[in-house]
Amino acid sequence: MIVVIDSGSSDLWVYPPSKLQLTNRTSIHGNLSYGEGSVQGSIDFAELKIGSYTIPSQAFINVQNYTEEGGLFEQGIYGILGLAFDNSSTADILLKQAYGVNNTLGLTPLSNIFQQNGSIPNFISIQLGRADDLASTLEGEFTISEYIPRFSNISNAPKLPRFPPTSNFERWTVLVDGVTVHGKSYPLNSTVAGTPKGSSVAVLDTGYTLPPLPRPLVDFIYGNISGAVYDKEEDVWIVPCLNTTDLEFTLGGDAFVIHPLDITNLTTIELPNGSSVTFCFNTYQPFTLDSKGFSGFDMILGDAFLRNVYALFDYGEYNNTDGFSDQSYVRLLSTTNGSTAYSDFVSSRNQTLQHYPPELPPSELLKALGDKKRSL
Repeated sequence: MIVVIDSGSSDLWVYPPSKLQLTNRTSIHGNLSYGEGSVQGSIDFAELKIGSYTIPSQAFINVQNYTEEGGLFEQGIYGILGLAFDNSSTADILLKQAYGVNNTLGLTPLSNIFQQNGSIPNFISIQLGRADDLASTLEGEFTISEYIPRFSNISNAPKLPRFPPTSNFERWTVLVDGVTVHGKSYPLNSTVAGTPKGSSVAVLDTGYTLPPLPRPLVDFIYGNISGAVYDKEEDVWIVPCLNTTDLEFTLGGDAFVIHPLDITNLTTIELPNGSSVTFCFNTYQPFTLDSKGFSGFDMILGDAFLRNVYALFDYGEYNNTDGFSDQSYVRLLSTTNGSTAYSDFVSSRNQTLQHYPPELPPSELLKALGDKKRSL
């Protein structure tokens, strides 16, 4: 069964296309909410195999109901494997409430793997694949306790300690020290207590295709692109498809260049006269998530950032009382060549535009759409 790996959540859930062979069942039900969609189901147990690792009886949410799961099932994907921490796991929280705080029935799959294989180091690594505008999917790489050989020098990259180091809902959050757009620095700040002045807190989340950033930062990025126009009605920046900017995020003193293909997305729309046109829009979106369910960070650096790095997530040491220690950290290694990224972008985008309807400049597109109710 294929599932999505998600560094922004902790639970394993599946919506099985056929009946699963369970090792145990419970009457406890869990509800999981994501930035888009939710799932509900019973907390059950089954054997879980991930690569060469086997967990004899893994807790998971056996989904019976769902809303808007982003078309996963249509793609043959039947669940999500969360890679964050135990105290963020709904299954672990509910099983502790039912059977006592000292039980370990609800440990996440990664916690179980590391506990059952005590001699291996407690880290995972992720390298997301890059596709051009025409490709719908591209394989990436995910490892447990080993480096991808061609990126083994990540061991020399700075450690980015998880910040804040402790919280009631632990995620892979790190400090962002700077953002520059076309050589201009953006003044970062934070809503998270204790964050150093001039920094922001970001979640490194493989589950977000269109990463949410503070609205002023989004405007700073796309307002610096020649010809870009903001459409207030749809809350979207429309950008000439062959225009871009230089975007860098600084973490741990290292600057990470963002490939121009990760700055805008290309799509089509039908005009009131029935003709179709092509346009491009902002990949990085204004942060509109509910602050009650999504707090403790200022931005989410999702796929459009993570495609530009090889990321290592180290959970730190594990103890049976408190789970993983607060010594967890991230290492990042840049994989985007800043000197060739722009020419790659122009070549790829030009090739894509040849297969799409004609592009309309942003200002002309808005005029052509007029008052038509639309969803860009």
